[in-house]
Amino acid sequence: IKGNANLTGDIGRTDKSIAGGIVPHHLLAGKMIAEFFRYISHNPPETIVIVAPNHRRTGMSGIHTSRLDWETPFGTLEADSGIAEKIIEKMNAAENALLMEEEHSISSLVPYIKYYMPETKIVPILLHGNYESSEKLGVLLADIQAENPGIAVFASVDFSHYLDAGTADKMDEKTLEAIKNQDIPGISKMGNDNLDSPPSIITLITAMKKAGTRPPEVLAHLNSSDITGTGADYTTGYYTIVYEYF
Repeated sequence: IKGNANLTGDIGRTDKSIAGGIVPHHLLAGKMIAEFFRYISHNPPETIVIVAPNHRRTGMSGIHTSRLDWETPFGTLEADSGIAEKIIEKMNAAENALLMEEEHSISSLVPYIKYYMPETKIVPILLHGNYESSEKLGVLLADIQAENPGIAVFASVDFSHYLDAGTADKMDEKTLEAIKNQDIPGISKMGNDNLDSPPSIITLITAMKKAGTRPPEVLAHLNSSDITGTGADYTTGYYTIVYEYF
């Protein structure tokens, strides 16, 4: 997997329709994030649903979304309020504008989306780490996609945390295998050694399985030490992954 990443800002292009994917939110991996959205932009979705961790578990609800637009240096990124309303209605999601601004797992990605896909809309979804309705949410998102294939579902997730580089690579490989095998029970038991939001990944896997996509394709895999050249004893792992329709 290592070596797939090309930090020049271009990992090729696709003309296939993207159903979903996984992208980091740690801005140390900013070039990977840029490459990911540049790749997606060659056939941009009408709406991106981003499922991400609510790191501090702010708020009483395990799930939050927003119908508000986002201001970026590149202009306003519009919300898809219709889909957000379905999430609120079907999943009893709460709304918290301040949380959306402060939680970097989505807010850090917003400028990239607007820059590379200026016409695309967004639906942000934040999940508590103990959120128990991820599969139900995934089914709902797949049903929404079936009505409009122009919607893509992305999980904003960082992988292994606080491990030395060698151990991190091995742990990331185990986590990737669980994702490929759609091992929801195994993923549900994972902690920071594997990834920072099992509920987000379970939501994505469920949605992609119901949508009948191709297997996940890894675009890049790095850890923080690979990027900085330092800190090999204390790393964070990153993947960019896409799911394409047949």
